[in-house]
Amino acid sequence: MTRGKTNERIRAARVEPSEYESAYRAIEVLQNLQTRPNESIKTLADIPDYTFAHHPEKETFGVRQILDIQDEQQTNGKIFKKFILGEYKFQTFRQIYKRIENIGRGLLSLNLTLGDKILIYSETRYEWLLTAFSAFRHGLTLVTLYSTLGEDAIKYGINQSKVKIVITSYELIPKLKNISDETEEVRYIIYFPPILKTESIKLPETKNNIQFISLDQLELNGSNALIGLNLNSIFLLIIITYLDEDILKQRPAETDTAVIMYTSGSTGLPKGVLIRHENIIAGMTGQQSRLLSMVNVDTDIYIAYLPLAHILELCCEICMYYLGIKSGYSSPQTLTDQSTGIKQGAKGDLQILRPHLMITVPAILDRIHKAINEKVNQSNYFRRSLFRIAYNRKVKKLEKGLNTPRLNKLIFNRLNQIALGGRLRIMMCGGASLN
Repeated sequence: MTRGKTNERIRAARVEPSEYESAYRAIEVLQNLQTRPNESIKTLADIPDYTFAHHPEKETFGVRQILDIQDEQQTNGKIFKKFILGEYKFQTFRQIYKRIENIGRGLLSLNLTLGDKILIYSETRYEWLLTAFSAFRHGLTLVTLYSTLGEDAIKYGINQSKVKIVITSYELIPKLKNISDETEEVRYIIYFPPILKTESIKLPETKNNIQFISLDQLELNGSNALIGLNLNSIFLLIIITYLDEDILKQRPAETDTAVIMYTSGSTGLPKGVLIRHENIIAGMTGQQSRLLSMVNVDTDIYIAYLPLAHILELCCEICMYYLGIKSGYSSPQTLTDQSTGIKQGAKGDLQILRPHLMITVPAILDRIHKAINEKVNQSNYFRRSLFRIAYNRKVKKLEKGLNTPRLNKLIFNRLNQIALGGRLRIMMCGGASLN
């Protein structure tokens, strides 16, 4: 943005100038569409190798440990679970790369091979993407289901995709238990650790002999298969050594299916959308090309909270991982100070992480807009009037491509601090049109 005069730079143009209905494309890539971030990245299997080679000691995935969960009755009689949270703690690219290797080997030890499918049914958390990279590395196809889907939709997705392995959160196992007897192919359920670390593990019995394996155990199996620590491991080592020749070195092709992404089911049963490796690589390349000139890959932080079962969030998190930008994980229940999972007086994830980048959808922006308006309306007449004048002036300037540094300093930086942590510079939006 410019400060003193209208910014008239042409940002996009028609791909086919003579066709009125032609798509518009960014002027920088009008004649040469970018489909890869660089020539070494052809599939999703290449990304962990690239990041490990370029910044192994940088921090990547971060989470706030849940110290306690308390039930709190609201004035309307509803019971909300309130989370007592610690600070963010991060892992390095080196640590994550090692885990991707071990989890990948653990998956292969369950007799999976190139092109086989596994299903992830979980809320957004770093283990989701960790497991996805482990699957992509060996050419496994990832089937995704929204964690908010009902039992009929979950059963439909599992049976239609004919997966033998379902990966889920520990907290969602009871929901799977209700439908496990009606699934045809499932043999293993791999579960992420409980969000409350002190919670004891209680696994249900199933009629069709489904085996439960924790992600930690799967990772250990992969690690032991590599180094052979005991008799079972030695036996696995023989298998893995054989697989090392025939399977471990196999990688997917660009045109292979990376994800079968089931829709939210808003118009009936969810539909599985086949997405190739080259599609996702092209999507994250588009995001990367827009971001590169605006981000500092050494210091910026991204907050991840939208469903990873949606292509927008999946591409964005992969883009952050490729760029080497820290990602702090959150959820709609803990995102802001006013979120349903945050105790009164405690800080939400935005205030603790203080991110520089986030992705959003219009529905979330509407909530932020409503919250800011409520705060403004609670102030006196003079402050309300001052805000409206400043707001209208800023909108007019933005429409001309102009920045408003004085207004930002006087008013809008404070709103950024209150609502978004104070450091947010870039907000990407998708899923629907902006009003």
